Amino acid sequence: MNFDPTDIIALVLMAMFAMRRVEVRSTDPRAFPSVSPADFDAWKAAALHARNVSVNACFFKLFVNTVWFFGFRNHVVPKVLQTGGALIFFGWIAALVYAWWRASTARGRAEVLGIVIGRRLVPAGEAAVTSPGEKRDQEAASSR
Repeated sequence: MNFDPTDIIALVLMAMFAMRRVEVRSTDPRAFPSVSPADFDAWKAAALHARNVSVNACFFKLFVNTVWFFGFRNHVVPKVLQTGGALIFFGWIAALVYAWWRASTARGRAEVLGIVIGRRLVPAGEAAVTSPGEKRDQEAASSR
């Protein structure tokens, strides 16, 4: 096998974490007038830190793992190669656990503050994008 299957997992997780980071970045403080700007900024910084750690951990796992296995496999004994690979893997797992802990803390803080991650303020005059279920409910309410 010419690749590490955990690299595929890291790549998929990196994409998912990057999408969640975009959601955090796009959350508009104006959509939450009851939340003080200082509290919102503190939450956003903590949430972005957690997402940055997870995305960067996956990227570095891919990069370092590839360099380690394909760059050094002919230069070190297999036992050292395996040990290095295990250190890279468990370091990646530790970084993901830390990022999960930070993200959970930020998510709990968002719930306490009433922040809905990804909510943006809809400018006046523009219709809000609704899900099919919300659209059906609105049509049913207007037909009554």
